[in-house]
Amino acid sequence: MIEVSLSPAAIPTTMEDVYNLIQERNAYETIPFLPIHASNFSLSSLADALQARCESLEKQYYLEQQQLLVEAHQIGEATHDHGVNDNNNNNESSSGNARLRMEVAQLHSALKKKSK
Repeated sequence: MIEVSLSPAAIPTTMEDVYNLIQERNAYETIPFLPIHASNFSLSSLADALQARCESLEKQYYLEQQQLLVEAHQIGEATHDHGVNDNNNNNESSSGNARLRMEVAQLHSALKKKSK
């Protein structure tokens, strides 16, 4: 830090003089911190953008999970209704169930890949 000794003649007499001395001091003390301030602002902006993206992806993941649950429930109801209406075709019903389970598993794995 630079020390300035003021002679009695150089002592500021008005608030304007005090203000000018403060401005002068701030000018040479602030310059080293400008790059730090700029990088801090840049990192803060990046963190805000990443946080917003994270929240958006979490919301999308939640909505897709809900959609999968609805589809799985609909498939379950469809297979149950099909099984009740078609007791004679147990082999067809079980192969249809297997096919639907495979579709649900594929949708679930696709969702997992998408969320990563």
